[in-house]
Amino acid sequence: MATYSEYLEFFRRHRNETSSSKTLAYALLFKKTGSGYSTVGTKKLIDSEGESVGLISGGCLEPEIVLHAQEVIRSGVSKKIILNTRSPEDRFFGSGAGCEGELSIFIDLLPLNIKEGDLLLHFLGVEKPGFLVHDFAAYSPLQRHRYTPHFSTPDDFNEDLFVEETKPVPNALIVGAHPDSLALYQLTQFLGWRSSVIDFRSSLIEHPMWLDAPCLHRLEDSLEVSRFSCAFIMSHNYEYDLGILNKLLEGSLKFIGLLGPQKRKQKLFEDLKTIYNREPSPHQSNTIFGPVGLPVMGKNPREIALSMVHHCQFILEENTIKTIGASPSMTRVKDFVL
Repeated sequence: MATYSEYLEFFRRHRNETSSSKTLAYALLFKKTGSGYSTVGTKKLIDSEGESVGLISGGCLEPEIVLHAQEVIRSGVSKKIILNTRSPEDRFFGSGAGCEGELSIFIDLLPLNIKEGDLLLHFLGVEKPGFLVHDFAAYSPLQRHRYTPHFSTPDDFNEDLFVEETKPVPNALIVGAHPDSLALYQLTQFLGWRSSVIDFRSSLIEHPMWLDAPCLHRLEDSLEVSRFSCAFIMSHNYEYDLGILNKLLEGSLKFIGLLGPQKRKQKLFEDLKTIYNREPSPHQSNTIFGPVGLPVMGKNPREIALSMVHHCQFILEENTIKTIGASPSMTRVKDFVL
């Protein structure tokens, strides 16, 4: 699945091309039986020439999906397709993927005259927590795909209705503008996250390495904590980290990662109470992770950034590290002692 920014760039480019079709195709994986590359809810955008963004099958079935999408654009009629790689014949006469899965895909029209906000909210589901309701029998694309903050299963729920829970794009705050923060910022950008960097030191924040960063702030006083779903505190300055942590506890972030050993986290908690008269609630304590990252830490900034993002992603997805399996030392990711 592509990032929201890749979908948006694809949409904008075609909307601005006067010679292009007025419609894209929108492919949605709504059912999967057996194995497959993508999870249910994966989406793909396709144009009339066959160019696309997003992957549903990983590559092996994409040409067939594109052909069906081009037909939908030409005819103006949406359709359901089923791609079956479970039969023995498929290995030799079909796609040859060997995945032994069956994918049910709905392909619809995506008018280029819709608002970008509607694309992100109703078709991609990356703006707000809630639900995307896909009613394949509805009259128009904007009626067939709609966001709702709440959903209860109707009595007449049928095969023409597919509902998925939306997961907004993570909005990360990176505290500190040292080179190790740059590696983390670049990784979050690659993943399509929204991310901002904050530091009180002009010598760091104005360094040329941050020229391409669109969101940089110097002062924590004006920080809008409610914007962020996660934060990485890594300024290498204890007093600044303490002040930022105190500020972040005014919000409801799902993940706050602290760089440094567990003893540093304990000291921060003690000073929060002594200096700011603030004590994290039990719920907040369960969202603060120190040291941040998986137990198998990397040796360079990029590897460490990957470890930190992996840790954060697991928490945001409300999973546990036990799904990785393998080593007993990886059964707990909340805190570990360096």
